[in-house]
Amino acid sequence: MLAQVKRCLDEFQENYRRPGLPALELKGMYALFPEEGTSDFVESQWNEPYPNADRKGVYLIFGAGGLLLYVGKASLGSSIGGRLGTYFAGKNECRLLFTDWTERPTYIATIAVPQGMSFEAAALEEYLIKALKPCDNNLGVSGRAPAVGALEPEPPAPEAEAEESATPGPALEPGVYTYSAPGMPMCPACGQRPSIFFCSTHQAGVCLECIARHDERGTCVYLPAFRAPRAAEEPPRQESAGPSSNRPRGILGI
Repeated sequence: MLAQVKRCLDEFQENYRRPGLPALELKGMYALFPEEGTSDFVESQWNEPYPNADRKGVYLIFGAGGLLLYVGKASLGSSIGGRLGTYFAGKNECRLLFTDWTERPTYIATIAVPQGMSFEAAALEEYLIKALKPCDNNLGVSGRAPAVGALEPEPPAPEAEAEESATPGPALEPGVYTYSAPGMPMCPACGQRPSIFFCSTHQAGVCLECIARHDERGTCVYLPAFRAPRAAEEPPRQESAGPSSNRPRGILGI
């Protein structure tokens, strides 16, 4: 399954990299659904850390029969583990966050670029897309309508990207779902996702994934973050829980 990838990687290193540079590190295969059985070529599986999870580089997503579905990159403020966390989630079993694939993703391989050389990820990604023609990539596959338009989130604004790259967070485990919202403050509970809600009871922002750990049943009331009161304003008034009130007082009690 990786033979053609290895050949392309060797050609890239021989033809487009200066001699003496640290090697690009190919690791695979990672099985997303080990409960359905694994093959001899599988080196790791869900819910173990992704190969090269904390590194910059390129990731390749395959179907069950070895069809290359997608090639993506992790550079600047992202890591391979963080990027894969936008596609797959779940604790005991893998859950697909996108369903518009040519066939169901089953295996993952990753290629890490040397430390301090994250800029190589973009060049390697484009080279592999043009050479291998993954069926669910838009770039480099001529004559094909976009199949997975939502797979690659919009890149952050340059200012936000530069700030994020200066203070990268820890690598995320496979079960952690991430998303980006440039310009929004980060969740104080996890520091990994934007605060899209505001708890009027505790006067604190919280991201979607941390609500379950933060919520106090029957006590916390949430507002959209953009409606959060300014520090100089009076805190929102608590509603009385009268018998005639049917307003939700738990999660998403907006």
